Amino acid sequence: MSAVDQGSDTRDELVTVHDLRARAHEAGVELGPILREIAELSSAQDKYGMGSMRDILRRRRDVT
Repeated sequence: MSAVDQGSDTRDELVTVHDLRARAHEAGVELGPILREIAELSSAQDKYGMGSMRDILRRRRDVT
C-alpha cells in the first residue's frame, strides 16, 4: 500500500486500510504499531487533496 502511494484514487486506499484494520482485529493482531512504522516510510505528498499516504496511515493507526 505504501509503495502504491494512493494509486489513482485515494478512496480505494482508505477502503483497503479499513479492511486491513478489520482483518487484523479479527486475527488478534495489533496493527497500530505496524502502521506507524510503515507511515514513517511513506510519502508525505498530498497527491489528491485527501492527505498524504503518511497522513492516511497515521490517522488510521488508531481507528478500530
